[in-house]
Amino acid sequence: MITYRKLVCKEGVEGPHHGVLNPRNLRQVKNHQANARVTNSLGKDDIYNIIQLAHHLQGFVGEITVYPDLLTVFALPEIMDTFQELIQSNVSSPVCLVYDTTFNLGDFYVSPLVFRHVLFEQGPWIPLAFLIHERKQQKCHNRLFEFIADKIPILKSKDIPFITDREPALTNSVLKFFPNFTVLHCWNHIRRDFKEELRKQGANPAEMSLYLNNWKTLSQCEDEDQFHSTYDEFTSKWTTSVKQYFDKHIKNDILQYSGRWIIEKFSNLYDPYSGVTNNPSESINSVLKRMTGWQELPVDTMMLSLFYLQNFYFSEIQRGRAGVGNYKLKSKYREARLEKEDLNIPNKVVLPEKIIEYVKTASKDDVITVKSGKETTLSNHDSSCKSPNKINGLEKQELEDQDDQPLVVEPPLTPANKTLEFQSLDLSNCSDQSDQSPPPRPANSKNMTQKAMARLVLDSNGVTHVPECNAFVVTGSNNQKYCVTLNPETCQCPSVSTCYHIIAVKLFVGLAVDDKKTEVSLRTLSKRSLKRSDKKSGRKRPRINDIDPDVIPAPDSLINTPQPTKMQTPKSKKKLRFALQDKKSPSVLPELSLPAKKRITLRATEDEKRWVGRLTVKHKSLILDKNGDLCSDIMDAVQCMLHRQFPDVNGMHSTSHAPVWMDDENRWRNEKPFPETMLPAAQVHHNGKNHWVTSVKSETGQVYLFDSLSNGDLSPSLEIQLAALYGLGKTKFPVKLPAIQQQTNSHDCGLHAIANLVEFCFGRFIGKRNIMYNTQYLRDHLVYCLERQLFVPFPKIQTKVKTNKKKLKSVIIQCNCRCARPNCMEEMVGCDWPDNECQVWRHRSCANQADADADWLCTPHRQ
Repeated sequence: MITYRKLVCKEGVEGPHHGVLNPRNLRQVKNHQANARVTNSLGKDDIYNIIQLAHHLQGFVGEITVYPDLLTVFALPEIMDTFQELIQSNVSSPVCLVYDTTFNLGDFYVSPLVFRHVLFEQGPWIPLAFLIHERKQQKCHNRLFEFIADKIPILKSKDIPFITDREPALTNSVLKFFPNFTVLHCWNHIRRDFKEELRKQGANPAEMSLYLNNWKTLSQCEDEDQFHSTYDEFTSKWTTSVKQYFDKHIKNDILQYSGRWIIEKFSNLYDPYSGVTNNPSESINSVLKRMTGWQELPVDTMMLSLFYLQNFYFSEIQRGRAGVGNYKLKSKYREARLEKEDLNIPNKVVLPEKIIEYVKTASKDDVITVKSGKETTLSNHDSSCKSPNKINGLEKQELEDQDDQPLVVEPPLTPANKTLEFQSLDLSNCSDQSDQSPPPRPANSKNMTQKAMARLVLDSNGVTHVPECNAFVVTGSNNQKYCVTLNPETCQCPSVSTCYHIIAVKLFVGLAVDDKKTEVSLRTLSKRSLKRSDKKSGRKRPRINDIDPDVIPAPDSLINTPQPTKMQTPKSKKKLRFALQDKKSPSVLPELSLPAKKRITLRATEDEKRWVGRLTVKHKSLILDKNGDLCSDIMDAVQCMLHRQFPDVNGMHSTSHAPVWMDDENRWRNEKPFPETMLPAAQVHHNGKNHWVTSVKSETGQVYLFDSLSNGDLSPSLEIQLAALYGLGKTKFPVKLPAIQQQTNSHDCGLHAIANLVEFCFGRFIGKRNIMYNTQYLRDHLVYCLERQLFVPFPKIQTKVKTNKKKLKSVIIQCNCRCARPNCMEEMVGCDWPDNECQVWRHRSCANQADADADWLCTPHRQ
């Protein structure tokens, strides 16, 4: 409507021409806006432009994916190196990471990853990397964190606070690549979600205030014991519906990600009023909004603008370390000071507020030109330098605009003072050079991305004429030199259309730039291939396919239908037994096992209420019962869910593959053994002795067994299962038994097995570091993960990761028979060749030797 009013109030339109020279209706206003966007766009094909930028800005763009959805990851290498030096230095304050998504910047989402530079007194927040994506799915965030983990491998071993919102896919993605990170959830998001739920339930303002105050009091508890006592006191007065929502969606968030006792592990991070928030990321988002002028931009414009933005922050870091910038080094970090001669500042530093204008017009207005050994100048800054006198050197750092207000650069946020205070940008050597402004650009200019890069080359004196060769040497943005000729137009760079090197030469000699060259638009093809519901991305309200689908199984679906014929655990009329092999004799001595309570499968009747998948409310009660033993139904459901969450981890088969002891045959029978598993792999086992354990196979091929009641031995049933999974084709293989946390009762072995399995999936845990679980909350956490159908690591009480220096015990599993099954499967018989020269051993059934007193010869000796 504002645009319509401006157009209809255009001066100089006479009465008969109204409706012709100005719009008649809103439809014509939309056409006018569409034409303006095309006229002012940076290029006809932004996808081609970002690929071209990736070639010319070497090291800046990490990845570009254009199908099925656009996704690109990029970061300034100098900023990455600065961050790596920061986390390797001995600093007292925590180096926080904050991650959030910015909306309405274009037909895409922009997600900046921001870190706090703790060497400076202001504690400025610096953008580390950016992700531009069209979907808010976990796989998109995975690409960013995979890129960061590849560029900075040391991050995987660092315990760094990572602040973000409550998006489960994001939390899962962070812990997948950085298992040692401490993920913290923003209090603002938790409060907003809780308040929205209270509004939906019809709470009045007084009730809403009471609930929100109770939530804040619970979050401010000093430890978990205080939390639980306060929780019992508060929830006794709450309504049932509010308590159910709090228990399902907020309670575990406080216990794991946002409680005060968790935040206070890191100094100067907890604020008594706001706890912990992702406001630093919001401040960077605000910078982006001001930089773009709250206008939507094509993706190539955004990428180039963020390149200039990171260059600006890098230059401020360098100037601050040299003592000539706005950032001030803390006195205890004086060793990080740089000499002025060592400053490595880019040739062109653009004010954040003027970046878009510079990219579109490629003018010299409001651009700081920094050259080695020369004075720093600010040209034509709206006559802000009221005095023609220059400020000599880099010592004086005050420059205010014509309203005597400091230029807005960034709202620094410190833990001690969460009030946003805009800092002033310090510029020096200010002079009025308005008479040197470049010639105006045509209003209908195209390929502005290329022209902006060409202007950057000219400003950096990157064009040199070589008259002997009738050619020009152009120094590109990656400091590589290219040979350019104008007749014909050629360049040595890989661009397939008119590149910015040719444009720079044309501008250098004063030739006009032809904008009429036909281009093939990859972006148009991509946009036209989308469905109507997928046309517009980057909105606060996501599109239908923007987020990971949460599919609830139908009541009559296969997953919710009982399968009475399928065995949940090994079943036989015979009692389960385990065999102990005598070291002096190959005979097997059967011994009755303990009662197999944990192998009992809870069968659901028709009138039992379903809980999660095939599990019923009885299974939930069994988990929450402190004396309850987890059954195979629960174990299979957990492994199935984890296998869907971590498809790269093999194994996690049904526990029904375990063998059964046959009394009449005096041997183990395993009609459906475990299939061979590729690495990395993990599996929960029932050891045949009323006990759950977990085995894993690392990327190195080593097999580890996590046993919470370890005595250094393996049961025969367990040897058979491990041989089927990991020992195919081997006559023997070792199994290492790391010293892990031991259970304190006879009922928690299943919980420990699942917790160790989850640790392996997230961080490839093999027992080389001490992990102490908080056993008080293991059962509640398991219920929480099953109900969300998303697993996160179990709560721990040990805050610092320590290396487990205990020597690992190792057990060798022998598989001498040609059937590749372990020796304990049944009684072994050896070849009776004279003088005991033959060392061939076979299972009695494999040797077809029914008579125990008869001699047996192997095949070569029988011949």
